Amino acid sequence: KLHEPNVLLLHFDDMKRDPERWARRIADFLELDVPEELWPAVLRRISFAWMKENAHRFRLALPGLEPTTSGLVREGKTGAKATLASAEQLASLTASVRELVSPEVFDFVYHGGDERRAALFASLPAPDV
Repeated sequence: KLHEPNVLLLHFDDMKRDPERWARRIADFLELDVPEELWPAVLRRISFAWMKENAHRFRLALPGLEPTTSGLVREGKTGAKATLASAEQLASLTASVRELVSPEVFDFVYHGGDERRAALFASLPAPDV
């Protein structure tokens, strides 16, 4: 359902590379009219530094588990899975994902990027009208 008008496909690495572009794109997608003078504050609050300083504000609450703020703001980069699993486990996971999805989906999920996003959309069947 990626072609649906209420779906915005974005990747964490893309947001890290150009946070202002993506913050503005998200605001446009949500039809939010953010006054220009507020953008510096918005960009400050979506920065990793601000999130790290305010980690206590981010809470994960899952059914059956105690709410926690632990681990939600870690290093501000992708690749943490390498610290959470062995090389063998990661290789097995990667192989499984490759079997389940198209090369375009795999490439986008693992790397992000506008070119990969465009290739992903181009590879999808046309939406039913």
